[in-house]
Amino acid sequence: MTEMYDIKASDAINHLIEDVISDQEQLGVKITKAKAKVLVLNALMYNVVSCEVCNQVRYFCDQEID
Repeated sequence: MTEMYDIKASDAINHLIEDVISDQEQLGVKITKAKAKVLVLNALMYNVVSCEVCNQVRYFCDQEID
């Protein structure tokens, strides 16, 4: 199994929120942290994101990836 960090879900979400804020700023869009959180949480529910998370879990577990 691939070595992993012991990360709290809130820390992972906060990291994604900061990434979204930074990405949007690079596009010239300023968004609040609250709006970025809503966007991140909604993005996590999309099937394509869920599929990629499952593939990443398989990678961590040294399993075949679709």
